Amino acid sequence: MANTITDNDKSVERLRWQCRRGMLELDIILQRFLNNDYQRLNDQEKLSFSKLLEDADVNLLAYFNQTKKCPDHKLNQIINKII
Repeated sequence: MANTITDNDKSVERLRWQCRRGMLELDIILQRFLNNDYQRLNDQEKLSFSKLLEDADVNLLAYFNQTKKCPDHKLNQIINKII
């Protein structure tokens, strides 16, 4: 799969590494979003995405499966873009 991210800075590479999770499902969801949609986010959304990646895998999976709602409104906006 070709990489469509145009930012060539170290922060994107750090995010790419953070998108590698302990669950294959999360790897697929997060890396696909990073490759296809991340570049369209505004600066605040990019910060929210980075903050979202700090959460535990079990929570992320629950957010993406919509079995749990994230308590942070800004993170919910990013979650909705991902799903």
